[in-house]
Amino acid sequence: MKTILYFLLLLLISIPALAQITFIPDPVFERFLISQNIDSDGEINGQVLTSDIENITELIIHGHHGWGGITDLSGIEGFVALEKLKINFTHITTLNLNQNTKLKELDCGSNELTTLDLSSNTLLELLYCGNYGLDVGPFNEIKDLDLSHNPNIRYVNTFELYLKKLNLKNRSNNPDMTLILNLYHWAFTFPDYDRNEIRNTVCIEVDNPTAAENNRYPYSHWRIAKKHVAISFSDNCTLSTTKFETKQLAVYPNPATDTLHLDVPHEINVERLMLFDALGKKVLDQPYISNAISVSELTKGIYILKIVTNQGVQTQKIIIN
Repeated sequence: MKTILYFLLLLLISIPALAQITFIPDPVFERFLISQNIDSDGEINGQVLTSDIENITELIIHGHHGWGGITDLSGIEGFVALEKLKINFTHITTLNLNQNTKLKELDCGSNELTTLDLSSNTLLELLYCGNYGLDVGPFNEIKDLDLSHNPNIRYVNTFELYLKKLNLKNRSNNPDMTLILNLYHWAFTFPDYDRNEIRNTVCIEVDNPTAAENNRYPYSHWRIAKKHVAISFSDNCTLSTTKFETKQLAVYPNPATDTLHLDVPHEINVERLMLFDALGKKVLDQPYISNAISVSELTKGIYILKIVTNQGVQTQKIIIN
């Protein structure tokens, strides 16, 4: 009887131990963990011992180093001690970091993310979620970034992201803030490259938009890089970030022979018109005066029309016959 009770006791003790696993459904992700000596069983079996990952504080995954095939980062929630996560050039479309509450640094640039929920990462200080690759993807396409639950944030880099809304209304705006909003210009090597061209507008929600708009403390100390980007500060960016996306400019006829016409919604102010040929050479650059553009003297071919407005830049391919 005592022997039976002893074995039952051993069984009861072992059941919780056997249950302490974290599922890793992506075999490429699991193969990465094995390569880093993190998955101790060394087998591709869709799981890892939770004890293998629960004390890891730093994880760096680079797609160009053989891990670009990762499509699912499920299991990252088991890395509860993680303070630094870097994952680039993979094909992940979602990133669940709700259990990684100790995270301080996140670099998730150049994946296939369209949203990013950081509401549980209150210790987060540094964030890179833009795109490293300028010609070759994958690319993140995040339009709305909410950092209102991140009072410790002090560095945000959204290079080449075409972000529309950034929420920094976290009741903790301080002078130690760096924002990188720059856009890469594909034609920067051409002689007609315009360093002052505005290609995107970002609305930034802050604790005190009046102080920010007037460059008063603490915003006067913020370091903001915004090449080819115009910014505005607001208490609520909802309206200002949807107008341009829902009210597009119409350009007709296309193909055109003599004249192009613009149909401009009343809430959009057109400021400048630029036309580039197929080689990237600027063939027209003029302030917006009329909604009619003469193209009769241009040679036949494909052109790129850039329309600079108060809400960003719209680009359209134009064919001239």
